[in-house]
Amino acid sequence: MKLKVYCILLITLSFTAGCRWIGKAERNSTESTTHAAAADTMSFIQQDIQIRQETDNSLKDSEGQRAAQPAAMSKSIESSKVEASNQMEEVRMNFNQTYQQVNTQRTQRTPSSAQQQLMDENVQLLAKSAPASFEYHLYNYLSGNYDLSRIEYLKTAEKLNPSNVDVQLHMAAYYIIKDDTKNAEIYIQKLIDRNRFSNELLNYAEDLLLSVKANGTLITHGFDDTFPLVYLQVKKGVRADVSIISLDLLQSQSYRSRLMTGGYKISKETFVDVKYFQNFLELNASKNLAVSMTVPKEYVKDVHARLFPSGLVFDYSLEKEYSNFYRNELLWNKELQRKSLNQPALQQTKALNANYLPMLFQLRGVYLANNQPENLSEIDKWIDSIAVQCNKYEQVQKLKGAN
Repeated sequence: MKLKVYCILLITLSFTAGCRWIGKAERNSTESTTHAAAADTMSFIQQDIQIRQETDNSLKDSEGQRAAQPAAMSKSIESSKVEASNQMEEVRMNFNQTYQQVNTQRTQRTPSSAQQQLMDENVQLLAKSAPASFEYHLYNYLSGNYDLSRIEYLKTAEKLNPSNVDVQLHMAAYYIIKDDTKNAEIYIQKLIDRNRFSNELLNYAEDLLLSVKANGTLITHGFDDTFPLVYLQVKKGVRADVSIISLDLLQSQSYRSRLMTGGYKISKETFVDVKYFQNFLELNASKNLAVSMTVPKEYVKDVHARLFPSGLVFDYSLEKEYSNFYRNELLWNKELQRKSLNQPALQQTKALNANYLPMLFQLRGVYLANNQPENLSEIDKWIDSIAVQCNKYEQVQKLKGAN
């Protein structure tokens, strides 16, 4: 059957809430160590002292001047420390704001030239004022956009602050790029232990993996929809046959080279954006591609005619008549675990659960057309429940009415 209604649903609903690693300010904040500040001290020793009579008053004046010297020096040093601290805080704020903008933009993963310049300028300021600082080493690595030749900066940052979340995230990413999944698992486990990735997110990730066809390729977007998948594959053995490709990590030349060795065709363009994504789909159409519904709708809207909802992914197919109703029915009734679909505690999970709706609407359309009232009633209950969770109830009712 025609699937235009599911394409409309794709454009209408927001499928990406809560799926960016640094989309929230609290996930982007950098935990700093000590700040070094160097200050030149002034000499307050008078070079010419006027000879005075040794009266009590002159002696007191002279002693008062000598007492004021160390106090003035101390005040100058303290002022310099405050100034250096303020400068460091300004650099941190400017870098973090720019880096957050880079990681929350919805049409590209690669920084713009202006964003790159701002990050580089802040790194250069730190190179001059605080080259031994945690911030300098971390920012130097981050501004390289997964350039593995800068890995020693990240490792130094880890030595200075091993519990920093950004350090752990990027160490995990480094090992994923290197295809060292065991070490990647170690860092992801650290993040899970501190609840950076919740159990509910892991439950969602399990259904995401289960939605992909056998030996398929799953395209993801950010840390939240990539790292839990890797963890489940390595730690739990869930769907190890699925190849995971992160748009975010495609910024790395090392990552692209590894994928090409694995048989994928990679565009010569290095700027990862909507166009890059579309080229990747076209070049690798034979790879049984699936696109996570957490990928922003700006990426998929121009290729929606070739995308078909299957569980929590969109199958990419060049077929004009692509039928996946029976697969969706099997996924919903038997394969998907749906562990966090009932009464989720986290707002992120409630938003993510909206991604079950395209599949359910496809099932609903077939049950309605085939006059299957029992199946239709059951599906409607789930649709309404999910719609309430993700604050899409009115929109969902309109879509149901359009059927």
